[in-house]
Amino acid sequence: MPRRWSLVCTSLSMLSLPQRSQPASPWQRARLRLPVHCPNVAGLGAITTEGSDMKAAKQLATAMLALTAATSIASAQGPVYDLPPGRLYAFHSGAGGGCPGLDWHLVVQPGNTVDGMIAWNNMQSMARVTGTVNPSTGQFQMTANEVGGQGRTATITGDVDRDSGWMTASVQGQGVQCQSIKVPWFTPPPNR
Repeated sequence: MPRRWSLVCTSLSMLSLPQRSQPASPWQRARLRLPVHCPNVAGLGAITTEGSDMKAAKQLATAMLALTAATSIASAQGPVYDLPPGRLYAFHSGAGGGCPGLDWHLVVQPGNTVDGMIAWNNMQSMARVTGTVNPSTGQFQMTANEVGGQGRTATITGDVDRDSGWMTASVQGQGVQCQSIKVPWFTPPPNR
């Protein structure tokens, strides 16, 4: 068997089709037509067929798509958002439309928790922040409790962008209404 078809037969044999105690019928063999002899493909027995190169190419593409789909399903079941512990979100968001200028300092902790602080009023007022990030969806919910001052609380909700890792946050509290603030994570400069 030519080497290029060896890979095709190997890939097709990894398909998880039900095992058969009897040889496959001619109709079942015709469903996986390739212009080559493949011994025991996916438990259907040996497949030997002949046909045009175009037909073989179409069937090969279909078989490879099925294999790709089968392996993609298994890999898509893990956590989608992998926020490494120690990631720092440090940023100053400007004031605008019912939202004061905010200084963010949030750190991702083990177990998808987030701790830190947010300051406002030129860093004269501060709130401690605690919350969690859902690793399956990237959505987060945090609570900010003012330290000293009036003892106000606020809720911070939003999500983490899968590609950039940035947070998009909304802050709701007494006299504060901030929408869609983009909070980047801190990237340290390279070592010298």
